[in-house]
Amino acid sequence: MTYEEKSGIVISQLRADRDRLQDALDKMRAEIEALNPVDYVSMSSYEGHKGASDMKHDVLQIIDKYRKGEK
Repeated sequence: MTYEEKSGIVISQLRADRDRLQDALDKMRAEIEALNPVDYVSMSSYEGHKGASDMKHDVLQIIDKYRKGEK
């Protein structure tokens, strides 16, 4: 196998990895945005909304979910 052929395989694998990561990031972003539609700056003025530490916990759970490859 030539160097060019090997390089082509590696580049193809890297592109596939990039696409999977981009897809995971898009899914995380969509799920995080769905957590709370309220403007986070004015969030404290609304009663009953999650605190910052609760939201951080939710975000970290979403990241961990996609890190494990769950859908």
